[in-house]
Amino acid sequence: MPLFKKDQPNEGPPAAPARVRGEGPDAASVRSGASLIGKNVKISGEITGDEDLLIEGKVEGKINVSQTLTIGAGGQVTAEVHGDTVIVLGRVNGNVSAAQRVILKPSAMVTGNITCAAFIVNEGASFDGNIIMKNLDKKAAPPAAAPLFQAKEKEKEIEKDKEKAKNNAKNP
Repeated sequence: MPLFKKDQPNEGPPAAPARVRGEGPDAASVRSGASLIGKNVKISGEITGDEDLLIEGKVEGKINVSQTLTIGAGGQVTAEVHGDTVIVLGRVNGNVSAAQRVILKPSAMVTGNITCAAFIVNEGASFDGNIIMKNLDKKAAPPAAAPLFQAKEKEKEIEKDKEKAKNNAKNP
C-alpha cells in the first residue's frame, strides 16, 4: 500500500515525527509553563528565576533557579548551574548543584563537579568530575543520625575525663 495517494483526500493531521532516543526533553522532565531559552538563542551573563527553566540554546555565565532546570538535548551550557532539580540532556561545562537531585539522561555530557542530595545517571550519559552527596535544601532537617553520633562522642569524652580524674587521684 503506498504511503501517499493522489486520488484520496487528506485524512486527519499528519502523524508527529518519531523522537530519537535522548533527543528533546521528555514530558516528565519539563512541566508546562516553563520558561524557554530556544535553540537559536545565546545568552552570556547571569540568569536567575523562581520558575522552571528549559534551555535548548547556549548559555555562558551563571544560572540559579529555585525550581527545575532542564538543559535540553540541544542545550550547551558553560556556567555554574544551580536549581532545585537539575535535569541534563545536553552539554554542561561547569559545576552543577541541586537542592534535591541531579538527573543525567542518556544524551547528557557533563564536565564539572556535581553537588546534590540525590544523583540519577542513565546509561549512556557522560560525566567527568567529582560528586558530592549532601543536602543543600535549607528547609530540610538535619539527618537524625547526627545527634546520636554527637551523643556517643560526648559519652566517650566524659569517660576519658572520668578515667583521667581517677588516674590523677591515684597518682597525686
